Amino acid sequence: GAYVVGVHYRGTDSTRRPGLLTDNQTRRVSYEAYADEVRRALDDAAAASYQVFVASDEIEFLEFMQTTFGDRVIFSESSPRVHASDLPIHLDRALPVSNYLKGASALVDCLRLAATDYLVKGRSNLSDASLAFNPRLPYSFCLR
Repeated sequence: GAYVVGVHYRGTDSTRRPGLLTDNQTRRVSYEAYADEVRRALDDAAAASYQVFVASDEIEFLEFMQTTFGDRVIFSESSPRVHASDLPIHLDRALPVSNYLKGASALVDCLRLAATDYLVKGRSNLSDASLAFNPRLPYSFCLR
């Protein structure tokens, strides 16, 4: 019965990295910008009870959201995550996670995001796909 805000933060490969051009962002969107957008969505919903579902490839972002929203944060425990300074999960061949598990966890996160009441997203095909699974899902972008 809780209002659920889904948050997708694509961290490790969301900006330009030496030797890798992934998109036109030149710097990361701050963690605080995402938290502020979650707060705005919660204020707009005036929800008495809420949870924040976090889907991210970045350990530090998950920890930040847990510090910010406490025990109201839920997440897929089996999803692989790396540190902000590490290679992107899908490019790290040394990561002890199969490509199948990487893809399966991304799909589960995508579907769980689609099942939330509101989505806070950045530039990512994964959260875009969540909107394809649930075209009526209200959402906002965090771009700066």
